[in-house]
Amino acid sequence: MNTDTLAKMELGSPIRANLEITEACPLACKHCYTYWGFAATGKKVLPQDESYDLEHFNRILDILSNHGIRTLTLTGGEPFEKRDILYPLIRSAKDRGMVVFVNTSAALIEQKDAEIIKSLNADGFLVSLMSCNKETNNRLSQADSYDKTINGIKNLVKAGQNVNINMVCSKENYRDVRRTALLVEKLGAWSFSAAPMMAALSYPDYLAMRLSGSELNSVIHDLIWVKENTKLLTTTLEALPYCAFSEDELEELRPILSHSYCGAGLSDCAISVSGNIRPCIMSGESVGNILKDDWDDIWKKLSKWRSGNILPPECLECTAVDECGGGCRVSAKTVNGSFSANDPYMIGKLSQKLTPAVSDTDATPRKNVFSKDTKLCISRKAVDRHEPFGGTVFIGNRAVFLKEEPYALYCRMKEMRAFSPAQIETDYSVNLNDFLHFIQLLIDEEIVDIMET
Repeated sequence: MNTDTLAKMELGSPIRANLEITEACPLACKHCYTYWGFAATGKKVLPQDESYDLEHFNRILDILSNHGIRTLTLTGGEPFEKRDILYPLIRSAKDRGMVVFVNTSAALIEQKDAEIIKSLNADGFLVSLMSCNKETNNRLSQADSYDKTINGIKNLVKAGQNVNINMVCSKENYRDVRRTALLVEKLGAWSFSAAPMMAALSYPDYLAMRLSGSELNSVIHDLIWVKENTKLLTTTLEALPYCAFSEDELEELRPILSHSYCGAGLSDCAISVSGNIRPCIMSGESVGNILKDDWDDIWKKLSKWRSGNILPPECLECTAVDECGGGCRVSAKTVNGSFSANDPYMIGKLSQKLTPAVSDTDATPRKNVFSKDTKLCISRKAVDRHEPFGGTVFIGNRAVFLKEEPYALYCRMKEMRAFSPAQIETDYSVNLNDFLHFIQLLIDEEIVDIMET
């Protein structure tokens, strides 16, 4: 009885969805996947974009909720351009028990917005900041946005919100990672991430701006420095191939890289303003419309993203493929012409077997000590759903995947007000040592609570 990894799961529905509620934005960031090439600071507002009302988005939300999507990220464009849609959607999603994040530049967030947001109980905000240097930031956003973004971050932090700052790195700003992280810590944000500018299909100078392999290496090493020298939770948000780094340095970098597995079409999807579904926000490939097409048919069409056939042969022969995932398939398409081509940062398959990944939880001494007679219970925070392989148990934004046998046992324990390992051993004829190990995993994941020692 054990938990399993996302790489080996076939989910019945995505876990996370990115819902675009507008295409309007006061910025024209060079790295944006919806970059339009319009005049600096010009807004892209399509007539059809403005015609979608709150009822339209609530219908989308109903479908997502009914199919067990746990985490919703409201994005755009700039979602604060549509406050009349954004605020009610946050409230509706929270009422449905969903975890809700907002992806924003924060440039439009005034103090009055932060006060409203505080009452909505959103779970976090992902804010784009291109550099601690005002001139560099504004050049990349093609807008006079730096002071407004900093003010928006301060307003969110003052309102007690969880703020993650993401820095998209290109040749113009990658040297600023450490200094930007120090600014982020000073501002009171909760976490910091940095990632290379990915393949923006519509931006003509993408290839000229993208990081070289050595520059990417510099960014990831700088993130290790940030992790070791600040209190910020530090990661990268983009899927990067492990073979972009030497086998000698990979173990040092895995605390950053192991958080960047691509979930496109596997655990994640993106939904446009009109309801078109894509495997991820970077992809322009629509597989159907959530309001017009059958959900099961849409999920089936996304199955190619869950198949090893979408990966190049080198990935399938690599010792790290289950943890790495093969990098970004959209970048492979943009740079090398096919979704199944090599990620542009790939160098070649790894031959050295990786040591088991060590999480932050595993690295710290376990505080909970229990015996076979300890009274336990399933946490009230745990939310679960059935899957073809067994089930997924959610704690906040985290997901734990259980195969059929352990999930069935979890469901039996959930029906009990309290239980002990000894009781489970007797009632269900399980091996006590295996069960104690299983329960320790669930305690570490905060799925099981200790009632008494």
